[in-house]
Amino acid sequence: MPEASGDWSSGTFDIDMTDRRDEILRHFPALLNRWRGVDARLWTLSSAHPILLIVLCDHQRPGSLEIACIAPERIEAPHRWTNSNLNIQNDGDLFRVIDEGARVLISRCGVEIKEFSNKPWER
Repeated sequence: MPEASGDWSSGTFDIDMTDRRDEILRHFPALLNRWRGVDARLWTLSSAHPILLIVLCDHQRPGSLEIACIAPERIEAPHRWTNSNLNIQNDGDLFRVIDEGARVLISRCGVEIKEFSNKPWER
């Protein structure tokens, strides 16, 4: 399963996705499905190394799923939404993150996903 190669806070990532595209598109749905239907929020947007961090969490269970959208070209999303149904699709040589029900579209970005045993505000 793809692991995040870098630290969300440092802004350093290996974003050469070309050799991992098939692996990413095969493994990410299993992670996303485990967190389908929970609350989602745009957590941070850094500017020096543009990374949009989306956090999925359920207040009834521990942990969170964090999606780093690396150098997104376009961001269309509410600050937070319920009943998330995020998917990752090809977008040219990069990816797009979408949730049609919540009208979320983050386009032309690299993507890394990581599960945590706690929520970001608990760290």
